[in-house]
Amino acid sequence: MRIAIVTVNEHPVMYDSGFGVEIFIYTLVHGLKAKGHDVTLYATGDSKVECKLEYIHPIGTANDTSILPEHYDSYHTWLYEKAYRNANQYDVIHGQDPLRTILFSHLLNKPSVATMHNPIKGHRYSLNIFQSFSRQSPTMLVPISSYQKKQLEPYYPDNTVIHNAIDIKNIEADFDSNKQNMFYIGRMSKNKGLNYALTTAVNTKKHIIFSGFIGTDEENKYYEEEVAPYIVANKNYIEHIPTITGGKKFKYFSSARLFLFPMIREEPFGLTLIESMATGTPVIAFARGSVPEIIKDGETGFIVNSSPDDIRGDWKIKKTGIEGLCEAVERIYSMPNSKYIEMRHACRERIEKYFTVERMVDEYEAVYEQILSRSR
Repeated sequence: MRIAIVTVNEHPVMYDSGFGVEIFIYTLVHGLKAKGHDVTLYATGDSKVECKLEYIHPIGTANDTSILPEHYDSYHTWLYEKAYRNANQYDVIHGQDPLRTILFSHLLNKPSVATMHNPIKGHRYSLNIFQSFSRQSPTMLVPISSYQKKQLEPYYPDNTVIHNAIDIKNIEADFDSNKQNMFYIGRMSKNKGLNYALTTAVNTKKHIIFSGFIGTDEENKYYEEEVAPYIVANKNYIEHIPTITGGKKFKYFSSARLFLFPMIREEPFGLTLIESMATGTPVIAFARGSVPEIIKDGETGFIVNSSPDDIRGDWKIKKTGIEGLCEAVERIYSMPNSKYIEMRHACRERIEKYFTVERMVDEYEAVYEQILSRSR
C-alpha cells in the first residue's frame, strides 16, 4: 500500500524526539515499513526516518528563530497542501491534524485518515467543523482512547479507536525491588500536574527526580515564578534534571519506584504511561481522560480521583487529590518485595498484551483498507 503520513511542521520526527506525536509517527512509520508498505512522510526537513521524506522547510518552525509563532499555522497548511497536491501518488493519506486533513480531503475527495492526538475540548479543534463535514468528508477519524471517542461521537460518529503503542524491542524491563526515588517527566505546564507531583514528594518525604520541558514563554514564567522557588525550599526531596529525550528516559523510568502522572487536563492517551510500564515501573495517576483504559488499578499502579467533586470510579485508593496521591505512594513504598516485583511484572505484561507496535500497525492497516473500500 502507498501511504502518505502528514504531520505538522513544528518539530522533527525522530526516535529521540521529546514530543509524543513525533514519537508516535516515528513508531508508526517504521512499523508500516516493516510490513512492506511504501511510506512517504511529510514533515520537517531534519526528520530522521527510514522512509521517503518530503518537506517544505529544512528544520522545524519551533526551532527556527526567524519564524514567529503566529506564522506556524501557515507552514503547517503549506505542508498539507504539498501532500495533497501529490495525492494521486498514494492510496491513502494519513494526517495528524484532523482539521486540515478533513478540509483537504473534502476538497480533493481523497480517502484519508486522521489521528486525534489532542483533547477535543479546549483545543483548536472545532466541533462545529467535525459536525459540518461528518457526512461529506472522505476522512475517517481515529480517536486514541475510548474516552476521546465518547466526546467525538455526537459530532463525528464514524470513527475507530486505536490506542497508541510502543516498540518494546529495545526497552528492557527491570524487576528489581530496590528502588527508592519517584519519577516525573512532562512539559513545564500547570495542566500537566507537576505541582501535584512535587507536593506529593514533599508531603511523603520521598525523593523525586523530574524533567520538565519548557517550550513557551508561559511555561518559562511558570517555572521561574512557581516551580524554581519550590525546588529551592524543598531541595532535600526534589531533583530537577535537564530535558530527557530518546532512550535516555527509559533509564530513569526503570530506576524509579513509581512514575507520577497527576494530569490535570483530560489526557487523550498519555504515552509516558506505557513508556513507564514497559520498563516495569508502576504508575500513580489521576482518573482523567484515558488513564483508566491504560492502568489496571491495583495491578500496574493506582488510579486516584482528583477531587471529592470528581469521582470517576471506585478505585483501591479512597482518598482524593493530593491526599489520594500520597496514600498511593505510601502503598507502593510499603509493599512487600514479592508483591512489588509482581506489580512490576504485571506492568510489562500489560504492555506486551495491549500496547505493542505490531497491534497498532495491524489496526491502522484495517482502517486504511476500510477507507479505501469506500472509494472503490
